[in-house]
Amino acid sequence: MQLIPVIELLPSDYGRQTHPLPIGSSAELTKAYYYLWKASLADSGITELEPIIPGSYFVPVDRIIDPSTIEKILHVCLKSNDEYDLVGGYALVVDENITILPTCCCDLGNIDSWEMAAAWTSPQDEMVWIGHPWLLVHAIGDMLYFTETTEGDDQAQQPIFIISRFDLLRAIEVAHEQLNAFAERILPVMKAVFPGNLRIIINRLLYFDA
Repeated sequence: MQLIPVIELLPSDYGRQTHPLPIGSSAELTKAYYYLWKASLADSGITELEPIIPGSYFVPVDRIIDPSTIEKILHVCLKSNDEYDLVGGYALVVDENITILPTCCCDLGNIDSWEMAAAWTSPQDEMVWIGHPWLLVHAIGDMLYFTETTEGDDQAQQPIFIISRFDLLRAIEVAHEQLNAFAERILPVMKAVFPGNLRIIINRLLYFDA
């Protein structure tokens, strides 16, 4: 099992020309959105990145290596001296299948919600924030039962997946390692290009710490 930190790179933030909007069947749309995303990033000179799955705009942070790409992403994220916006979250991979992707209004700081889930011991449902709609989790022993919700309805449904808390704890540990490595790649780029207190800004970007 993996909990993969991802950030969202929207075509509208990187496109420099008009690209046709996708139309067609579900399978055709997946390919079309992939090509739209790739073309938009290429407009800004980002050609090496691949999404976590075709049709998604989420990129695992461990794929973001090139300093020039990091600089371009930071220019989008650091919109002003007091506004930091690195939207993303965590993709949960179970049995090599992507089970969960972040939803609306999620960020890398929401790893604390996964940490809460790993520590949850009650048979009562508790919210796991992945954006909205969110998940619910309850525990039976050391097994964690996750269910989906729909907007405006947080009533428990049938579990969509069941995982061991120990597997989740290990996945969280690896996710922290990936975040720390990403921070170390960001630091020299920010030192060269952006003024300000670098560590504070990086903490705000990655963990939304004040």
